[in-house]
Amino acid sequence: MAKRKKVILVCAGGTGGHVYPALAVAEELLSMSGGDANVRFIGPRTHLADEFHYRGIRTYRIAGAKFRRYFSLYNFVDIPKLFFSFLQALVKLFIIMPDIVFSKGGPGTLPVVLAARFYRIPVVIHETDSVPSLNTRLAARFAARIGVSWKSTASYFPKQKTFLSGNPVRKDLFQNVPPRAEARKHFGFEDPSAGETREPVILILGGSQGAAPINNFFANHAKKILANCALIHQAGEGNLEEVKKETRGVSEERYRLYGTLKTEELKNAYAAADIIVSRAGGALFEIAAFGKPAILIPLPNSANNHQYMNAYEYAGSERGDMRAIVIEEPNLTLGIFLAQVQNILDPARYRAMEDAARAFAKPNAARLVAEEVLKLA
Repeated sequence: MAKRKKVILVCAGGTGGHVYPALAVAEELLSMSGGDANVRFIGPRTHLADEFHYRGIRTYRIAGAKFRRYFSLYNFVDIPKLFFSFLQALVKLFIIMPDIVFSKGGPGTLPVVLAARFYRIPVVIHETDSVPSLNTRLAARFAARIGVSWKSTASYFPKQKTFLSGNPVRKDLFQNVPPRAEARKHFGFEDPSAGETREPVILILGGSQGAAPINNFFANHAKKILANCALIHQAGEGNLEEVKKETRGVSEERYRLYGTLKTEELKNAYAAADIIVSRAGGALFEIAAFGKPAILIPLPNSANNHQYMNAYEYAGSERGDMRAIVIEEPNLTLGIFLAQVQNILDPARYRAMEDAARAFAKPNAARLVAEEVLKLA
């Protein structure tokens, strides 16, 4: 009689900050189990969640209700959706009946955790941010193990249930990474002739959905910034056409604009970049793994102010562990930005920031999380 494979259900919702780490863990589970695990995915219907389907992982859809503790008109829609999502989760988990559930958080995942609790299925959860979301705090009550990305986050949860892993990053993003010169050529940025100075390449990441204030800043000041730099700009699919209109007339020799950078393009962009401009979410762990100095512009209205906390905890200090410079959004002016770019490009400071970023990186995070899941499966 054939041995029954362990069924592991992975859930994540919302943006790439939830979905991509969940995908990294799912791939690690498949690799580590040696074919003895049947990994499946459940989450809201988004183009990001389709990444599981493309990798041959069976997927299930669930309504993506978001849990808020502040007043919003969306609550009048999402509270009923939360109950509907819980009913969906009860039905789908009854059909799947997994041996364990791994939740990376995001809309639609709390009902899955609650349904798992109802069926007495063990749950492992993971939090990306330094300040845990309300979703994570609620889910933690029902979790057997709680993974965190930052040392400071462990204080929010019971010590005996909590483990530090870092944030999982996609394995394929770090496979066959091209040399910087080759990556620059991929985007049409030629290396200079002997004796000439190489212009720095700045990669702008506003998250998988883009960031309108960051997009507007670079669109408004593109010509002046491009006088001394080349730009690779991920604007977000929903913002792409607007940014295209705003940057008409900008030199195409030094400016590359994308909606969303797919894995191969993102890999090349990281490799080509000298400096990364980013919000302060899950991308921090990819930036660190590539050893790139960064300018962080935290989202001002993030829940629990978590992006500010992430940004300042990651940035480090002048004492030798500085990895990034934080520019708060109200202070984002052309003069301040260009001054900080020159500050980072000082050769000694640049090398120190590269080293500090690599020292922070936790490339085995997905494996550490997968090990915790497999222990309970």
